[in-house]
Amino acid sequence: NAWGLLYDALLAPRAGAALDAVVEPRRPEGGLFDVGVHVRHRRYQPRERVDAHAAACAARALAGLAKATVFLATDQPSRLGGLRKRIRAAAPDTAIDFRSLNVSSVPEAERERLRKLARTDVKAVRAGRDWGELASERWASVADFLLLSSSRVVVGTLSSSFSELAAAVASRRDGD
Repeated sequence: NAWGLLYDALLAPRAGAALDAVVEPRRPEGGLFDVGVHVRHRRYQPRERVDAHAAACAARALAGLAKATVFLATDQPSRLGGLRKRIRAAAPDTAIDFRSLNVSSVPEAERERLRKLARTDVKAVRAGRDWGELASERWASVADFLLLSSSRVVVGTLSSSFSELAAAVASRRDGD
């Protein structure tokens, strides 16, 4: 697909040393997640319904797998615990190893360096842009994108262009 080719060319072969230190340790053995799930929470949509929809979609992607490594990406990291529970309940026959980017586990010096690279628009953050809970950590979106696009199957909610682009890159990486 054209988008996959374009973004794969832009991102390949490596994200760069600054992000590699954050991204690489989170990749599963073999480099690809079985399923990547991106959950976008928009202000005007009920979060519980969005989470339930994401869990149902993830369960369909996990159908038939006895064991799976799942990467969860969301603009609301405080919802990760609930998402994990919902997905486990929706896919009870699958043993799931969940992975996600925990920004707080990244050393502050590294986070500061990444903030400078990402050139966060502080004015837009203060104005309340709908960028989620970690609006000041824009580099985390790039790390999430790289990890999400390292999935055999990408599940996205709410017709997010983030999910669609990650799926396009994932399709190129998995050889489809």
